[in-house]
Amino acid sequence: MSKKEIMKNKMLVIILIFLSIVTFGTTETDAKLKVAVIYSVRGKGDKSYNDFAYEGLMKSKKDFGIEFKEFIQKISILDIEDQLRAMAKSKKYDLIIGIPKAIKLGIEKIAKEYPEQKFVVAYEAPEISLSNVATILFKEEEGGFLAGILAGMMTKSYSVGFMGSTETENVKRYEKGFRQGVKYVNKNTIIFSSYVDGENPYFDIPLAKKKTENMIKKNRIGVIFHSAGGSGIGVLNAAQENGIFAIASEQNEDKLAPGTVLTSVMTDLSIPLYYIIKNTVKGKFKGEEYYFGLSDNAIKVTDFKYTVNIIGKEKLNKFQEIREMIRAGKIKVQY
Repeated sequence: MSKKEIMKNKMLVIILIFLSIVTFGTTETDAKLKVAVIYSVRGKGDKSYNDFAYEGLMKSKKDFGIEFKEFIQKISILDIEDQLRAMAKSKKYDLIIGIPKAIKLGIEKIAKEYPEQKFVVAYEAPEISLSNVATILFKEEEGGFLAGILAGMMTKSYSVGFMGSTETENVKRYEKGFRQGVKYVNKNTIIFSSYVDGENPYFDIPLAKKKTENMIKKNRIGVIFHSAGGSGIGVLNAAQENGIFAIASEQNEDKLAPGTVLTSVMTDLSIPLYYIIKNTVKGKFKGEEYYFGLSDNAIKVTDFKYTVNIIGKEKLNKFQEIREMIRAGKIKVQY
């Protein structure tokens, strides 16, 4: 074979290799993952679930090149189901993420109808396990423990209170963690609990305020921790008017009653969403329950902007020390 023919063959091989790369070289991450996200009715700007979800989606877009489209939750259960069904039927999305708690039942139903469609639901697990539904759950008991530490250190009356919306799984986790945290720093403190309940436990401000005032007057509590959703405004109002401290949850409520709200305990949805999207991009999506806590940096507290001097350096140092012990697994919060 002549030198010219050898060079010609080499060029042919190079061209074939190049063509094979162009044709077959697409990796999993080259094909953009298409995501639909359904926010709660409050939309972005809620300084809570929706904002954290958006943060996780934007980080995923930056790191994995995903595309996502945003929707707002429909109001009625039937409308929610229709919304989800239309998304699944369109086959436009690799992943459908539902943020509102009210969407759980809708996702459970539509996921059965469309077993090839992948879904993500947050905060409350479906009644049955589905291979196409990933569930994001939090170790709220760890957040409750942090609230309990602060309440136990800050009460001057040897009694504290907890006000929940209604007895859902995540609210009960907050309460149980709170009780453990209080007792960890102050075994002699008495803990009182109550729930808003009623027809609209998540948004009944007057009833929450009334029940909190009753607890303050009857039991002389010095600090109250709430996991009461929108009803929590009533808890904060009662605390402020009666000169006691409060601790909020699930969104930053520090500025609603500066100096009264010691801190707000929050679950950071951006971290688990990023984790599940990353797995999906890599072809490792699993319809399982995923729990996230302090060790994942998914349970957070606000920065004590209005209360750093009220709490004091010594107590804050103790608080940070205990938080790190939980994070490192040296303190086990039970549920």
